[in-house]
Amino acid sequence: MRRSVAPRAEAPGLGELRILVPGLGSGGRRFGLWHLRLTEQAPRPMVLAMRVALILLAIVALVGIGTAEALISNDQLAQLPGRGRPALSVGGTALSLAGIALSVAVYAALGVALARAAVREATVLPTGMVVGIGAGLIGGAVRAYLIRDYLGGVLAGFGLGDLLVVTLAVFVALSVAVSVAAGASLTWLGFRGGRRRLRPQPPS
Repeated sequence: MRRSVAPRAEAPGLGELRILVPGLGSGGRRFGLWHLRLTEQAPRPMVLAMRVALILLAIVALVGIGTAEALISNDQLAQLPGRGRPALSVGGTALSLAGIALSVAVYAALGVALARAAVREATVLPTGMVVGIGAGLIGGAVRAYLIRDYLGGVLAGFGLGDLLVVTLAVFVALSVAVSVAAGASLTWLGFRGGRRRLRPQPPS
């Protein structure tokens, strides 16, 4: 009497599921071999909604960092007598460096999160650019609004008060350009570093 054998599954490769069911047959041949090829890859941990949430979270964090730095800087500018030129100080330098460091950390964390979500590498640079555009546009507009009075007084002192709007527009455009470049490069570096850490190490 032949003992029944339970079906077993093998995974010969990515995107393919092979099910072998031994059954009755002369000469020990296997009966009933089915191949189920999956048309799609396994579901990714990060769905589109989660990716959008990460982008929005990064933009909010970057705008918050920039706004806090701008508020402190604007307060320092308001204390200058007669719209004088701001002097280089240790406090101002430390504030700028802290803002840069925090912004770099946000972009790097975004890249690591994308790596943990196993997204395609081709989507990392566009994601970083989208974050840079959003943060640069919103953050630049907030900064421009905060410094408009000080900048207007400086321009008026040179007889260029009519160029205030143009100057602020250029300021926002430059903010967007810098944020896009930084967002794309730093997010990609964070992604590469995060994926390298998640890659299984060969046995020693």
